[in-house]
Amino acid sequence: MFAHVGSAFAAFIKGILRRLPRRATEMSKLSNGGDTQRLWTDASSERARIEGFPAQIRYWNWSGQYIGYRAQEALFLVNGRQCGYFAEGDEVYACSGEYLGEVRGANRLITNLDKKTWKRTIANPQQLKSASACHNISAKEMLLGYEDFPL
Repeated sequence: MFAHVGSAFAAFIKGILRRLPRRATEMSKLSNGGDTQRLWTDASSERARIEGFPAQIRYWNWSGQYIGYRAQEALFLVNGRQCGYFAEGDEVYACSGEYLGEVRGANRLITNLDKKTWKRTIANPQQLKSASACHNISAKEMLLGYEDFPL
């Protein structure tokens, strides 16, 4: 009897968690605060974990345009095409090895002009399923010595 209640409860919880990203999106329409992207990312990662997909962190450039998502150590565009990979934790390199930028804050990508000549190893780009696009967010004031992350 308890096993049946346990599995029904687990299904109920999974159903609630599947709705989290949609609710986080609805919340973003009501709020223009900075935690909206964190809510989306948290809900998205939890859903991915439960459904067996790699956890995803979503990124925007400094101008507020949606770039794509991180799955493991790769950066993917909305269409599921890998455009780069992460090295040294927060630096992003193109699959061809050129430096693209780095993570600043929790979810913003920006290019450090001093690092534009840096190179890493070449990576074979992967293709994942396309993901749902995210809305653009407010721009930030550009930092001295930086430029916007390329689209």
